[in-house]
Amino acid sequence: MGKKGLIIVHTGDGKGKTTAALGMAMRAWGNGMRVLILQFIKGSRTYGELEAIKALHSLQGRIEIRQGGLGFSQRGDNREEQHRQAAQELLHRAKNEIQQGMWDMVILDEFNYAYSFGFIKRNELDDLIAARPSCMHLIFTGRNAAQELIERADLVTEMKLINRESKRRKASNSNPIIAYLTTACYERYTCRINIRLKKMEECAKISVMYLLSSLVLKKFFLHERSGSGGESL
Repeated sequence: MGKKGLIIVHTGDGKGKTTAALGMAMRAWGNGMRVLILQFIKGSRTYGELEAIKALHSLQGRIEIRQGGLGFSQRGDNREEQHRQAAQELLHRAKNEIQQGMWDMVILDEFNYAYSFGFIKRNELDDLIAARPSCMHLIFTGRNAAQELIERADLVTEMKLINRESKRRKASNSNPIIAYLTTACYERYTCRINIRLKKMEECAKISVMYLLSSLVLKKFFLHERSGSGGESL
């Protein structure tokens, strides 16, 4: 490339880390660069970026995406050793690809996640960065980026969570049946409230009319009584 490559980190609790890296990949590809995307952790599902990158690759090549994970895990997961092996295998492939210098940009998606779980060690991170040609852009994504990686990076971006939709809305959007039932229950509940309010309103009107009628009758009888009393005197 002739230019100095950068070490870039996308981290934080907010969404958009992988998306930002993919945007950089598309821009690099559009500028004639060769881009390799290696996805740690991800691998048990089909993600939209896979089809997008395949479409670009079918046009002119120069861009590839490879998955090497078993899906996201949690602390105490009984598959922790399997996750570790998968991360190590992809790390070995990543180091080989970086050393060969065939790519202008290499993206290690969810590397931070694998590193924070201990699937990758500090010395392995150091070796990976040391293997990078000076002209290669190396991008790390994932939350909980290690301080030692942040200190060595040329650019670090933190995705900050500002707002998150409620669990009810999220569940409704993910399942049309739940969405229908939620809407139906809400409408039925609202309808019941409206019916009760109307009934209460009607009852209130009747009560007011009854009260007014009582007052009028009471005043009439008092007037009649006072009139008859005057005549007797």
